[in-house]
Amino acid sequence: MSLRVHIHRAAWSFALLAALASALTPAGAQPDSLTVEQSDSLRVYLIASLAAPDEQAYLQILTDVQILADPTDSSRVYDIVVRFDPERFHSPYAGLYPLTFEDQFIQWGKRIALFTRSISPTTRRYYLHDISTGQQAWMFTAEARHLYSLPPDRTPAIADVGDRWAQRKWLRLILDAPVSTELLTMGSWLRLIRRETRGNVIARTGVYQPPPAATTMP
Repeated sequence: MSLRVHIHRAAWSFALLAALASALTPAGAQPDSLTVEQSDSLRVYLIASLAAPDEQAYLQILTDVQILADPTDSSRVYDIVVRFDPERFHSPYAGLYPLTFEDQFIQWGKRIALFTRSISPTTRRYYLHDISTGQQAWMFTAEARHLYSLPPDRTPAIADVGDRWAQRKWLRLILDAPVSTELLTMGSWLRLIRRETRGNVIARTGVYQPPPAATTMP
C-alpha cells in the first residue's frame, strides 16, 4: 500500500490503533519500549503532523516516516526518519517543487519539534532524506524544540500514545506552525543541520554494548 493511501486512511486507523494500544497496555503503565501497535499508532500521528489532508503538496512528496530505536544509547530513545521525493510534486499552477531541502527540513522540523514535545517516548534525532537527490541531514530533536516552541500557556499536556483526543488538540497547533522563519532563527536552523546519514551517525557513535554481567567467585 502506498504512503498516500495510508495517509488518507489515517483517520480510520486512529480509532482501531487506539483500541489496540489500550487493550495491550494497562492504564497508567509505561513500558520500557514501544509495542508494535504503539509504534504504528505514533507513526499514524506523525504522518498526520507532517501532512494534513488539505496539504496536497506534502501528501504528494512524503514517501515514508519511521520511528526507530536509537541503537547508540543505553536508554530507550527513538529517532524520527522522514523521507520525501520532491519530484512527485505536480500542480497545474506550478512547475518544480518550490522548497529547497533546507526549507523543507526547517518546515517539518518545526512540526517535529511540537510532535516530540507532545509524546511521552523520548526522541533523539530527526533525520530528513530527499530520495530524489540523495541529500540527507539530521538534527537533535531537543534542538528543534529549542528553536520552535509554544508559549507555556498554550502548551497542552503530553498526550498518551493512544489518546487521540489529546493528539487532535496538539495537531491543531502542530499544523499551525508558521511557514516563514525569522532571519535570526533561520541562521540557527541552518547552523544545526548536519549533513550526515543515519548509518554514518550510528557507525561513528557506535552501537551501545551493555557491560558484561558481573561474575562471582565460588
